Amino acid sequence: MGTDYDYIVKVLNKDKKLIGTGLLLNGYVLTADHIFDDFDKAYITYKDKTYEASFDYYGRDEKDDIVFLKVDIHTGYKPDYILIPEKLTDEIRNKTLNIKGHPTGISFLENDNTTANLINSKRYVNPYGDADYGYYNYKGYKCSIESPKKIHKGYSGSSVFYDDSCILGMVVSGTIKEPQNSEIIPTTEIVKTKDGYYKHLFGKENTPGKTESNPGKTENKHQIPLVTNKPADKPTDNFVGREGLIKDIKDMI
Repeated sequence: MGTDYDYIVKVLNKDKKLIGTGLLLNGYVLTADHIFDDFDKAYITYKDKTYEASFDYYGRDEKDDIVFLKVDIHTGYKPDYILIPEKLTDEIRNKTLNIKGHPTGISFLENDNTTANLINSKRYVNPYGDADYGYYNYKGYKCSIESPKKIHKGYSGSSVFYDDSCILGMVVSGTIKEPQNSEIIPTTEIVKTKDGYYKHLFGKENTPGKTESNPGKTENKHQIPLVTNKPADKPTDNFVGREGLIKDIKDMI
């Protein structure tokens, strides 16, 4: 599929102030819940044009820090997404991830981007109990990333790309003690939002090392062709002359 990150959009509040980053998904924008002070109105800037957006889903009550905005921009863009195992492999730890965002604020430059590495995955526990601190209320599965640049508030809602065609997660918070680190919600949690209602906005589900740009070996047993449509008179008769096909099937299995 590939992308030049055109689908990474600016998210603005009702006063049209830049507050974070979103991912455009063919009529919807995925971003973080905690960037909004209220849910009256929001705007999206895409290719230097500003569009009004409505709140189709926000997770303040569900405490999942996910927002889906509905916007009249239909691109057909459906990024693939990747499954992140709770026990990380060396392959995925060593992968350089790309983060594209729209940082904002004093001394922050817009249209910044950075790279990162996945350093752990964990079931998140809120250190603040039931206090209403936005992203601290998230109770799902989180991952941590480490980047060469400080992850600040403008990156909230930024997509983390495993490669140019595959989304790994969404940045939701930085860390105070380790400014190079940030927490992300993996896409495998995002596609479950509202009982999987938004899953159709994404493309194929992948695993580390097996993405559209690196498909690997297909092992779908349901796609193995039948050797014959007729039952054999003897156990071996139907396979005579088909030894090469049998070998291919064994290799696939």
